[in-house]
Amino acid sequence: MIEPFVGGVLLTLFTVAVHIIGLVHLGKLLGILMSPQLLTRDLLHRAAFLSVAVLLMILLHLVGAGFWALYYCWIGEFDVFQSALYFSVVTATSLGYGDITLSEDWRMLAVFEAMSGLLLFGASTAAIFQLMVKTLPDPLESQAESAE
Repeated sequence: MIEPFVGGVLLTLFTVAVHIIGLVHLGKLLGILMSPQLLTRDLLHRAAFLSVAVLLMILLHLVGAGFWALYYCWIGEFDVFQSALYFSVVTATSLGYGDITLSEDWRMLAVFEAMSGLLLFGASTAAIFQLMVKTLPDPLESQAESAE
């Protein structure tokens, strides 16, 4: 069995790579969907586009949490995938209810998942911000135009 530190490092590297590759492909897909026609549509259509993008990024985070959950089951920390996934999502979001915990031997894994989860949420936030900049009108620009 792999020791917790090594397992945490390897799983972190794997899930970060999957997340970054997912963000790149998601960006390409959204770039295709973000046609010039979308940018000329009303604000409601653009908000709907951004909402779909956020949902897809949430799914990407769930995929990463799923890999951690599978690992938790594989090492015998959980018998039921649903409990492992719940623990994984709570850990990755750094919510950390504490209602379910890992055994003392494997606690270090949760630290790796929490740290990588925070960083990956930051990457997703940056991607959403970029989409918002490209999709939504600049509120300062319209104020500057009206001031002239």
